[in-house]
Amino acid sequence: MSKDDLREKYLELKSYTKVTRSVAADRGLQFQDLIESLFDREEILLRRSYYTSDNKSEQIDCAIQINTRVILVEVKWVESNIAASDLYAFAGKVQNKLEGTLGLFISKEKLSENFLAALSKGRRRNILVVHGDDVESFFDDDFAIKMYLQHILLALSIDNLNHYPASDFKNNRQRLITLRDEEKQLRQKKDEVFSRYLDAILRDDELTDHNIYSHIQTMNTETKAKVIRYLLQKYPDYRKAHDDFLLQGSAKLTNVERTLTNVLRLREVLEVTFQDYFKAFSETRYPYLLVDLFWDVYTAYRDKLPGDLSQSFHNAIAASLETYSGDYNAANIISKRVQELWGEFEKNTKQRLVSCYIDFLLSNRRPDFSQIEVGKRLLFQNKDDEIEAMVEEWIEHSIAEESQEYDIIVNDFERPSRSFAHRTKRLRRAVGLSEEEWKTYIHKKYRHQVENRQR
Repeated sequence: MSKDDLREKYLELKSYTKVTRSVAADRGLQFQDLIESLFDREEILLRRSYYTSDNKSEQIDCAIQINTRVILVEVKWVESNIAASDLYAFAGKVQNKLEGTLGLFISKEKLSENFLAALSKGRRRNILVVHGDDVESFFDDDFAIKMYLQHILLALSIDNLNHYPASDFKNNRQRLITLRDEEKQLRQKKDEVFSRYLDAILRDDELTDHNIYSHIQTMNTETKAKVIRYLLQKYPDYRKAHDDFLLQGSAKLTNVERTLTNVLRLREVLEVTFQDYFKAFSETRYPYLLVDLFWDVYTAYRDKLPGDLSQSFHNAIAASLETYSGDYNAANIISKRVQELWGEFEKNTKQRLVSCYIDFLLSNRRPDFSQIEVGKRLLFQNKDDEIEAMVEEWIEHSIAEESQEYDIIVNDFERPSRSFAHRTKRLRRAVGLSEEEWKTYIHKKYRHQVENRQR
């Protein structure tokens, strides 16, 4: 079957409205067959659905091979939440096989965060997961399933990830394709010192500091500034491609960072590029533009920024923390800058940041992370009426959302009020209350919110 035929059949399965138990079972089998056909088209299918030969004790949906690794596949189309027992049963099938065998759990429906977290809880990781929107991508014409699965295998082997979304893979791969196209265009402009230099550093051969310094010495200030402006725009893309294991080795990123280190020592270059730096961060909001490599040389120019650019930069700090809140390293980098810049932020920016730090403090993140330390410093150690008011605003907004979402009424708010007070008890220090005072405070807030909503 062609990819178009497979996608048409998949859309037909999605269109079912009245799904009885027997229809659901049949749909599950047809979905499994579609997944097997996709793998067959990618030439990675080892075996379609089968039973193990030891008295047919285990049923395996199919088996594939990626990078010489044998991967057993479980395919699920379940409308409601999949039970963790399904995962553990599949993990048991995988563990019964030769050491090194992996599992791939495919769910048509999006899995919960708790389900994904259970993958690594107290056990060695051997299960990859594809679910929700990832499955939709499988049926796209231009989606490279084999390459995606290779990338999942690489990413989860190197990093502590539970899942690598297909959307991230597609976006990062497209970014890499764009970078390569731009590199080709640079090579066609051999007559320019600027183009020749970028062509030299954007290859897969690592250059020494001496080589880079020698190249830079042949440039005038205008060309050096041109190189910096280009790299300020492209550094996030090269860094992301490297961090997402899309670059072959680290030579390109190393050459880019060595160039930045050498050229950003030059005051005459900083004088004409500092606005470009703050614009680059304001546009990309990419946390790694805030690392010491850039910040230590450009921070002294903050007082020279036009008012609108300064405000855009501050807003970008808050937006970056909101966007990258799930990336611990990124959140730590941003938090270092938040601590330095706090006194310069306007009220709206501070409110957004306070909301982020409240979320961090109520999470199970390690207490030695910079984001947690900065959050404690801002919310607990600063005796600041403005911050206390922002915490109160967050509490009221959260209670309003919760009471509305669960349609809590006056006669039934005691239990959710106690639950909310327990979950958020760390915040009592921000408003200077004891544990008992906190419970009373939340009780009043909750009652007031529910009563107002019912009027």
